[in-house]
Amino acid sequence: MVTVEVVPDVKGDTLLELAIKKVKRGSLIYTDRFRSYNGLVSYGIKHKRIDHGKRFANGNVYINGIDGFWSFAKERLMKYH
Repeated sequence: MVTVEVVPDVKGDTLLELAIKKVKRGSLIYTDRFRSYNGLVSYGIKHKRIDHGKRFANGNVYINGIDGFWSFAKERLMKYH
């Protein structure tokens, strides 16, 4: 499941607050290595990450699915700027 929301900034506190509201404790989130995601495990959220500067997959952790989603979404949202 993907949730999209416009956020005021990408600071750790902002993203963590949204994650806590949207994600059930014990859920598994896959992200890149963006440091604003570092506190997810503190809130009972399982967190797997991948450094896509080095590779696109690590076992069953991969980022191609979300990259495909953003390609699709950007194309449709472009008319709204």
